[in-house]
Amino acid sequence: LMALAFIGAFAVLYYHDRPELFYPRMIIFGILAGGLMFVFVYFSRAIRESGVMKFLLSRLPLQGVFREIDETFVLYKQRKIYVLMSLVVSIIVHCGWILVIIGFGKCFGENRMTVLHYFAYVPIALMANVLPISLGGIGVGEYAYITLFAMAGVPESISGAMGIAARISAILWTLPGGIFFALGTEKIRIREKDALEMNEVANET
Repeated sequence: LMALAFIGAFAVLYYHDRPELFYPRMIIFGILAGGLMFVFVYFSRAIRESGVMKFLLSRLPLQGVFREIDETFVLYKQRKIYVLMSLVVSIIVHCGWILVIIGFGKCFGENRMTVLHYFAYVPIALMANVLPISLGGIGVGEYAYITLFAMAGVPESISGAMGIAARISAILWTLPGGIFFALGTEKIRIREKDALEMNEVANET
């Protein structure tokens, strides 16, 4: 999310005087401010060790899940260089994906927006796509494309088609990875089962 926010921030700062980017500018800066505030609060030793914070954390549901998340964030803090490298790679990947969506726009006849308009709008649409509102963000991302691109005067038919094309393309690109992941997980389970059976045999002998 922060990688997308940084990409969008560059575009809205470059087009700081464009009225059609007022709301995207507020959204992106709000996300950046919220992210920085979260990092400050979460990793502040004084705040984490305060009685109020301990009380709030003790009242959260799913304590085991939040404990694992907390351990992950602490690990990130100890591996800052890897976090930075991941951020850079994520920015590069997302920029490539935005270029793909620009290609979709040109194929559907969109000619109202510049490249930087895409770099301002698309990150917000991608962030909206991960909101836990619908299954896999279906419908949410498409609605975000229609709403955001309408600010630049793009017809709903074109922006909706771009959102659907982006959805289908993302599924096609990630489907092979999901298949390999599933097969790899199954292999791991088989190996664990074999190892367990070998241990049982060894214990019996």
